[in-house]
Amino acid sequence: MTGLKRTALIYDFDGTLAGGNLQEQSFIPDIGMSREAFWAEVKDRTREHDADEILVYMHLMLEKAAEARITVSLDALRRHGEQAQLFPGLADRSWFKRVDAHAAGLGLALEHYIVSSGIDEMIRGCPISDVFRNVFASKFIYKDGQAA
Repeated sequence: MTGLKRTALIYDFDGTLAGGNLQEQSFIPDIGMSREAFWAEVKDRTREHDADEILVYMHLMLEKAAEARITVSLDALRRHGEQAQLFPGLADRSWFKRVDAHAAGLGLALEHYIVSSGIDEMIRGCPISDVFRNVFASKFIYKDGQAA
């Protein structure tokens, strides 16, 4: 890649590379909630407390998982990411091959990144996570192997 101009293509994840939010694929059903009920509760709490919606949904994930006696760990969240319903052309990596080849033809060394308000651990668990040079997303804090 000597002589090529370093260039970044930056993606959101939820709704951009995968349909819906990753939490909706398996996490929310596992805690016994519907997608609609979960996000309605997030919206209500956000308004009630004049809070940040991202922090509210992450807190609600932990709260509801604890009520359902489900462990939220790095490995568990990555397994949820494996369930990502990727849009066509992503799982087979044909999108990345085409866009990389096009960029190289233009003299660009293309790097792919994620910038998302989604869950880092879930994104890193998805089948195409190795395509991205880095992921910048929301992360949990872990204590004794569990999200705290």
